[in-house]
Amino acid sequence: DPRAMLVTAGEAVEIARRGGARGLEITNLLNIAETSLYLGLWLETRVALEELKQRDLVPWHRQWLFGLEAVLAAMSGDVEHAQELLALGLQEIEVSGGDGNTQLASETTRLTSMAFTSLATNDLPSAYRHASRAIELDPMGINSNAALGIAARAALWLGQTDDLREMLGAMQRLRGRASAAQRRTLEAGLAALEGRLDEAAENYLDAFEQWRIVDSVLDLALSELDLVLVLGADHPAASVAKEARDIFVQIGAVTMLERLNRVTDVAAD
Repeated sequence: DPRAMLVTAGEAVEIARRGGARGLEITNLLNIAETSLYLGLWLETRVALEELKQRDLVPWHRQWLFGLEAVLAAMSGDVEHAQELLALGLQEIEVSGGDGNTQLASETTRLTSMAFTSLATNDLPSAYRHASRAIELDPMGINSNAALGIAARAALWLGQTDDLREMLGAMQRLRGRASAAQRRTLEAGLAALEGRLDEAAENYLDAFEQWRIVDSVLDLALSELDLVLVLGADHPAASVAKEARDIFVQIGAVTMLERLNRVTDVAAD
């Protein structure tokens, strides 16, 4: 329940402030920024990021912050700035040190941010490679859920059926409503790649309802984009492109809007 997570993290921030637990306060602010970014609540993301920029952060937290800013910049169409931010994040890892768990979390966070940025900029092979590496390094870690979703979507857009099937299999270990919605989305994509088009359309419609229950507008729009890409803009179910377009415009997901428009413009021609 990502929305409940945002509420809980907000409560944790206040408790940490009262208790003087600065590290926990910063971590939960970063969790708020990351979760709201993935949900498509980009106003909340920007508010959290701006607050974090005013704080004195340790290298691990700065690297995390730079990665989130990079994803937001890439999705918003500022690719050059996204690459600059990723480079800054890499510099923070190189100087951070820390114990083995912190180093692992830093590296998988960096790889996941690079994967999402690559997906946003249509560098699909890099998106798959970075996300797969994050999963390989820490299959059940804090970034494995997000990395699995990015790798699977990159495989779907590339038409790599075997890779998509592998990622979907790995997702079976995940629990929760958001994970269930993600699996249903990818089951629909796999059905489409395998030529089971009616089943794919039915599964996509089910996935859309699950994303609405979870209340993740970005995931909903990305899943609708998936449908248009794999079933074609002429498919009857591709009428969901209008909702996806409205969401991308509303939140400012410029690169995803451009990808959707390319598909629908070709169909119109």
